[in-house]
Amino acid sequence: MGRLNGKVVAVAQLNPPSYRKPSDLSYILHGWLKVYREGDRKTIDDWIKMDSDAGIPCHEYQKRGEGIWYASSLTVDPSVQGKGVGSRFIASWEI
Repeated sequence: MGRLNGKVVAVAQLNPPSYRKPSDLSYILHGWLKVYREGDRKTIDDWIKMDSDAGIPCHEYQKRGEGIWYASSLTVDPSVQGKGVGSRFIASWEI
């Protein structure tokens, strides 16, 4: 989590080298069908495609060596977007 003046303004999901995408069955068992049934299918399909396409470079980079973590998502509060919060948050991960 990234904080500014004590308020959480950024969150990220970091995946370890051992991370493997859940199976389709796992998604179904954990409620994905309900999301698909009750949501706007075009929006959901567009999001799935975007997420899949965006993840390709991360997965390819991770194959380069042992011990490589990657961020699969980063969210910054709209009230502080464009102010460098995300960039500083990412910089804090680098070793």
